[in-house]
Amino acid sequence: SVGVVVLELLLGSPNVFSVDQRTRSLITNKLKKEGASDHDINRALYLAALSQFCIYIPTSRESNAWMLRNGNLNMGKSQRMGKSCTIDDFHMALRARDPLGIGFGSSSDDLLRLIWKLLTLDPRERISAREALNHDYFVSADISDSKTYNGALVTQMKEPVVGSIEEFQFTCPKCGKKYNDLNSCLRHSRTRRHANFCHYDRSSLPSCISSHAMLPVHATSGYCDIQGRRPTIEDFHTVVLQNDHQFYGVFDGHNGNLASKYAASSLYGLVSERLSPLLSENSANLKNKLEEAINDAIEELHSNFLRVAAKSPGGVMSKSGTTVTIFYVSN
Repeated sequence: SVGVVVLELLLGSPNVFSVDQRTRSLITNKLKKEGASDHDINRALYLAALSQFCIYIPTSRESNAWMLRNGNLNMGKSQRMGKSCTIDDFHMALRARDPLGIGFGSSSDDLLRLIWKLLTLDPRERISAREALNHDYFVSADISDSKTYNGALVTQMKEPVVGSIEEFQFTCPKCGKKYNDLNSCLRHSRTRRHANFCHYDRSSLPSCISSHAMLPVHATSGYCDIQGRRPTIEDFHTVVLQNDHQFYGVFDGHNGNLASKYAASSLYGLVSERLSPLLSENSANLKNKLEEAINDAIEELHSNFLRVAAKSPGGVMSKSGTTVTIFYVSN
């Protein structure tokens, strides 16, 4: 209970153990088709959230198959965190639920490790009150010399995510001179008219940030999100895989990730509600109607974001922006 309360205080929300709209839709639709009750569906959604925090790992009949994907609701075989889970996974789950999309820096590791231990699913393995009071968070060195800041003034830029590129090098294709950032390499190559591009070792790119464990396998599509050349990431994407349509969206954030995160979570609903009635038509001007519907959805997204930004604490969202690229496929 203490772990849950502290987590809610950190994130400023009582909905800590919730999943995003896409995951909710996928799990709900999957389990409804298999005849699951509302209670079982809510239980599955709750466990899905716990699994994202690495508090609960769904069991599987096969080594790489997630239990929730198979609709297996046998809760008697629940497991605690796996050996593969680290504090970095906990950081990612917190950042995904942070209303500002900022998350918490490494200076919060002691506190987050304490919360993580307080949230251990098996009460027999959960940290005791005495152990919690003797945790490093409470008994570590005096923090009076540490730097403090006003959270409302913190930059919107995300800190480097797990798997970010550290010593990434770009090479001039003609003279072979190496640089640690792309802009410096391009400036050199173009100024000396060596080339309009730079080489880099693609094999050193990190693996996908997200495991996408809750997405069903799709026969004709796939995607991967990685931390690329920049030390910060401001972009979001949306993938919705339904039986009769698929939706893909890429949102390139600018001056922070707040606008791109808002657009990624909102645009699909606005587009879908406008396109669904039109796709059954065979009118000659269907193409024009579809274009108007999509433009109308994006205009509403823009208006909605401006209203939300105006109410954000200290106007933190007002300077954030994003581009929108979407792809809607109908059967």
